[in-house]
Amino acid sequence: EGLFFVKKGKVRLYRLNADGKQFTSDILSEGNVFGEMNVISFGTKDHYIEAMEECHICTIDPVRFEEFVATRPRFLMSLMQVLSDRIKSMSQLTQNLAIGNLHDKILCVLLKLSDQLGVKSEDDYYKINVPLSHQEIANLIGASREAVTVALQELVKAEVLQTGFRTILIHHDKVLGRNL
Repeated sequence: EGLFFVKKGKVRLYRLNADGKQFTSDILSEGNVFGEMNVISFGTKDHYIEAMEECHICTIDPVRFEEFVATRPRFLMSLMQVLSDRIKSMSQLTQNLAIGNLHDKILCVLLKLSDQLGVKSEDDYYKINVPLSHQEIANLIGASREAVTVALQELVKAEVLQTGFRTILIHHDKVLGRNL
């Protein structure tokens, strides 16, 4: 029990079903928070946390956290905003994953990651600054790797994405033009 702050690096939050299939619920980078306490939850109970690269993680136990926020109302307001933003983002993502077709699911997740971790290139594409395999994308949307591979090839052909070895670039304007 406690809160964990990602000071450096990227971590993946995932769950396993009874068959051992992984579902990645989020990828967090510097400045993000995860963990569980009686007074606050970031929805990570029953999740596995995996470092995707070298990380520095800071932790605070529940007693120290309660003492800290009791004397810092501005911090508490900022934390509430972070929680609110995460709830909105996850709600939108859940809706898109539930009702979207495979292409839309992939684009929705990649757009979210590019907003969090993207770096703009000269040609209006955003490089998602975390290496992702086709299997990892499949784990993010609850699909098979084979179906994701075919869909990615189609999205590259449509010039919405560019791909390389564990590298994905996404064209925001072309994605948003698809009315996700």
